[in-house]
Amino acid sequence: MLRVASALRYVLPGILFLITLVSTLLRTPSPELWQWVHSLLLGAAGIGFIGHGVLILTGRVPPSPARPTTRRTTGGFAPVLFIGCWLLFLSALFLNAGRTVVTALRSQSWPQASALITQADYVGRSCDLSYTYAVKGASFTGHRTGWATSPGNRQGDVDCVALRDQPRPQVGEMIQVAYNPVDPAQAVYRTTVPPTTTFMLVALFPFLVMSVWWLRMVWRDAVNPEQ
Repeated sequence: MLRVASALRYVLPGILFLITLVSTLLRTPSPELWQWVHSLLLGAAGIGFIGHGVLILTGRVPPSPARPTTRRTTGGFAPVLFIGCWLLFLSALFLNAGRTVVTALRSQSWPQASALITQADYVGRSCDLSYTYAVKGASFTGHRTGWATSPGNRQGDVDCVALRDQPRPQVGEMIQVAYNPVDPAQAVYRTTVPPTTTFMLVALFPFLVMSVWWLRMVWRDAVNPEQ
């Protein structure tokens, strides 16, 4: 049991590092140099943590010895703080992905309006799409292609993958967009649920459960160091 617990203390952070890496790469189709360095550091940290945990689990590296009671009493809450921060980070990712899925599903029942493409720039998976549409005599401008987009990103709308099943619209073409009946200024061209967001939602859930269990374990050790 000590060997498994010691291995998990390395494997779980490593997995979290790799999840962060995958999330970063999926949301940044054209990384800059510092983003590549950040990704390499995340990948190296993740592989290093997981590798060390596997070595502990297979017996090639001895598990961490139990700390003395006095030392655990003074520093036993450091793992709680670390795991708690990771759990908050994972929870934020999970809630954001869930909100995106719910919004995409709701948008499929929104009313539609004809829109004129006024700007359409495509570079790889990135694009910068603008369109104008009218609702009850009021004119609006939209930029959102799909629900995995990042409006305001200087690279434009990153969710051109939402157009993978049809030709990319060009300037001057008319398209149908769905708009929020409560807030007509919010519109989207493709209402499909982003597959990357669904994958993230499904992948994060088991790690959330494991992180909660891990937090409970280290919290118990910190509160009752003698047990």
